[in-house]
Formats: sequence, structure tokens, C-alpha cells
Amino acid sequence: MKAMFWVMGGWVLLIAAKSVEAIGDRGATPGERLPIYSFAIVVLFGAGFCFIRAGRVLWDNFTGKNKGGGSGGSGPGRGARPARRLTDPLPDNDSDSFNANAAFARYMERRGQSAPQAPSPAGQDAPPPPQPRGFGRKGA
Repeated sequence: MKAMFWVMGGWVLLIAAKSVEAIGDRGATPGERLPIYSFAIVVLFGAGFCFIRAGRVLWDNFTGKNKGGGSGGSGPGRGARPARRLTDPLPDNDSDSFNANAAFARYMERRGQSAPQAPSPAGQDAPPPPQPRGFGRKGA
């Protein structure tokens, strides 16, 4: 992706150098044309640099030197560190393993301790009756 931007920048600079050169062609004397042509050559060198840079990015992507995933070397792979092992590994014995029967027994024990809530009287905190809708089966 980065190579595409380098190529596009090279083409833009190449077209700019061509247009600056065309402006220099209108000059009457060589003294008037020389600064314009010099500027056109500098822009042309910039276009050449962009094309060379795009080729280098493509070559790095092709050979695998670019670890950034095609982004031209600025990806997340540049500052990554390798993973480290834990200093205290977890014990291998079965004392800390999950016991489904014990968990279900604790759940039933807690469930039995909580008192069920009494339903509220019809006049207090009752939701309003549903409003009838338009037509169809859901409206009935």
C-alpha cells in the first residue's frame, strides 16, 4: 500500500516537472529559461526518488524484510517484544480444579436462603395494560 503512494507521488512530480519545463519553453533568452529548467530538473529528481523508493518498498515486501505487514516498515512488528514465561506457574494438582457438583451444591444452598419475593397487590406498581395496535394477528 505504501508503494502505491510512492508511485502516485512520483507520477505527480513527473507531471509537475513536465509542466514547469513547458513554462520554461516560453522564455525568450537562455538567461530567463535557466532558472525554470533548473527547478524542473530538481522536481524530476524528486520524481525519480519516489519511484526508487517505491521499488525498494516492493522489494522489501517481496523478500520478507518488511515485517510491518506491507506498510513499509512502520508496522507493529518493529517495537514488539517476545513473550515471557510466568515466574510462578500454576500448580498441576487437582486441588484448584473446578468441581461442578460442589458448585451446584453451593448454588442450591444460596438459593434456599433467599426468600422469594411476594407479588405486589393489583393496584400498586402494576404495569399498564397493553395498548391495542393496528390490524393483524398481533393487534388482537
